[in-house]
Amino acid sequence: MLKSKPNFYNNEKGQTLVIVFMMMIIALSIGLSVSSRYIKSLGILSRADNSARAHAVAEAAIEHLLLLPIATLESYAQNGTCGADCT
Repeated sequence: MLKSKPNFYNNEKGQTLVIVFMMMIIALSIGLSVSSRYIKSLGILSRADNSARAHAVAEAAIEHLLLLPIATLESYAQNGTCGADCT
């Protein structure tokens, strides 16, 4: 009679599936980490951009007020409005 060769892979049938599954979990966690950092950096850039725009608008408003005649500014200080002169 022929002796059959021992099959070494009988006990390792699900091992490949487990390894593939673990590699997919690691890849997913790396992808989530990278995307999370990217989203956080976009938020920081957005806030910095909004801050710069607000600063520019405030500076432009101050420059506009400095160009108005003193009589218009005095009228604004007394009455709270300078009418058509402020537009």
